[in-house]
Amino acid sequence: MPFLLSFALLAVGAYTRFRITESPLFDGLEAEAESKRTPIVEVLRRPGTLTRGIVSAIPPILVSSLFGSFAVAYAVNLGMARSAVLFAVSIAWPAAALMTPLYGAPSDRFGRRPVHGAGAVAFAVSVWPVFWAIGSGSTVLMTVGFVVIFGVVAAAMSATLAALLSEMFPTAIRYSGISAAYQVATIVAGFSPLAAGALPGASGGSLVRIVGLVG
Repeated sequence: MPFLLSFALLAVGAYTRFRITESPLFDGLEAEAESKRTPIVEVLRRPGTLTRGIVSAIPPILVSSLFGSFAVAYAVNLGMARSAVLFAVSIAWPAAALMTPLYGAPSDRFGRRPVHGAGAVAFAVSVWPVFWAIGSGSTVLMTVGFVVIFGVVAAAMSATLAALLSEMFPTAIRYSGISAAYQVATIVAGFSPLAAGALPGASGGSLVRIVGLVG
């Protein structure tokens, strides 16, 4: 049933795409015929900007891969019921959806970097206590841990990431710049569950090296 209901989202997406026009910046670019033939080449000529985009995109993706994948298996291996773990995650994601506009508003007022940066710092600081809560054996603490990492910490970064990346690249290469930065960050952060899975065994079950992986 959830799969069938997803077709409704597809219809909403198609309606939105055909009803909303391009921004004035893109319309002006098309009118002036200034689009680049090979925008990815132009992106690669800005290694500093591309690197900043990659670094900005890694933390929110790392949260999703590390806590959405590894932490679930970690909790189950410690004896938590899989249903309880998945229920905790199912609460955390709606919390993130609710918090996203609340973080978007201050980012409009104070800028993307302060909000995104605060989220990244909070992520680095909260990794240890959240993993402790997940491995505590308490369903309540585990649920609070997932809600905090997804709904409070990750939401600050995911709410601002798209706008932050968009503002890094000029209009003519914006799509390519955002895509390159995000995909490279996905590749880098995507290996975190594999690395995290190997670290506790190599350190006698300690979480120190996992915290070091994030830091």
